[in-house]
Amino acid sequence: MLRNALDMTFMTSPGNIDLNLNKQTEQQCDDTFLNKSAIITTNELDKKVEHLTNYTAEIKLKVDKILLNQERMLNFLRRQQIGDAQSNAQSEEFDEHFENYYPLNKLEDFLHVTELLKNENYYKLLRTKLLMYGGSDIPSAVKIILTKVISNQLGTKITLTGLSAGRRPAPDEKLGLLKTKFFGLLLDVLKNSFPNVNEELMKKPISSWLKHAKDRLSREKHLNYVH
Repeated sequence: MLRNALDMTFMTSPGNIDLNLNKQTEQQCDDTFLNKSAIITTNELDKKVEHLTNYTAEIKLKVDKILLNQERMLNFLRRQQIGDAQSNAQSEEFDEHFENYYPLNKLEDFLHVTELLKNENYYKLLRTKLLMYGGSDIPSAVKIILTKVISNQLGTKITLTGLSAGRRPAPDEKLGLLKTKFFGLLLDVLKNSFPNVNEELMKKPISSWLKHAKDRLSREKHLNYVH
């Protein structure tokens, strides 16, 4: 009994009460620290999860854009392939047309072509065809191209300056090439090989070629008669 009383006395003595209180306080502090640590750890984890979610969304957006661009590129290439096939077929058809129709022999044909040249597609096709021909300088290139598109027979009915293509010339009149759509095409074609070319540089060789059309036609007829 005495021992139990002493134990009770010891446990309830002021020193021991303080010690017990200190232990309880330390335990409560530890629990509070652990709770705060748990809260901080949870908050950090939430932030990381949120960051990862946002990052994933950004990645998905970028991937979607890449896929969309790829699809657009594939569609463009498909259209390009179809366009190339159609363009090749159209070029082959025009080549046949050029072989059968040129050089132009009648004034009606020339006037018809000046109207066709108002069509962008026909203009491009004829321009592409004429780009195949050329010379070492502007005069030689002019003569070669004119020979491909205008016969000597037709050349006798055309001058550099003359009537516009707006009406058919009378028998004693000649058509003026300078005032036709064809002159602009010829200038456009020559600029591809001779960037410094202009109307003035073209006038002399054109006038010379047209002027001698009659002589060439006479020689042509003579050769045909001989053969």
